Amino acid sequence: PMQPAVSPTVSVVLPARNAEATIDAAVESVRAQTFEDFELLAIDDGSTDETRARLERHSRDDARVRVLSTGGVGLVGALQLGLAQARGPLLARMDADDVSRPERFARSVERLTADPSLAGVGTGVDIVRHDQPPSPALLSYGRWLSSLTTPERLFADRLIESPLCHPSVMLRRDALERCGGWRDGDFPEDWELWLRLLERGERLVCLPEVLHTWTDHDRRLTRTDT
Repeated sequence: PMQPAVSPTVSVVLPARNAEATIDAAVESVRAQTFEDFELLAIDDGSTDETRARLERHSRDDARVRVLSTGGVGLVGALQLGLAQARGPLLARMDADDVSRPERFARSVERLTADPSLAGVGTGVDIVRHDQPPSPALLSYGRWLSSLTTPERLFADRLIESPLCHPSVMLRRDALERCGGWRDGDFPEDWELWLRLLERGERLVCLPEVLHTWTDHDRRLTRTDT
């Protein structure tokens, strides 16, 4: 198996709870990235199904995969554990029921390297549902995301909707640490984080390229269908 660098460029934070149906595809899409200098922090957040066993299997096959456990603290606690354990200067998010295109990390690292003023990038997303077609509102949200191609445009539109798709994002770890990372509360944890970063003067942008497949389902805390 590939050995991870002592300090990889990218730390991928992937929280999972009872995700046995989708976790293999999610992890495989990370392992298949053309940009290979990463560690994958796969965080089992209190699963009672096969999720943990599947993560352990990936870890045995690929030394870049590290399995962590929370005992079940919820998404924000799992993300904060990932941030605390991350060794890379860049932190990429991933969800247990999503799939990334092979070039996602390469394109994101490229953009962040080219523009040191950026604190983070998201990517265009393909939105899928397994039970029915995605709602028109969600599809138009996906199109809108791909239009936020300059930090100025993203900043101007930041209050319309969450201006980055959370699991498509790659952030500079120091920018995250400076603002205290994710917060738990009566709000969408991702949108609140973007607003807090932007308020501090950090710059964020969306790559227009579709590099991530985002799975919508009824459990998602979406803002577009309320």
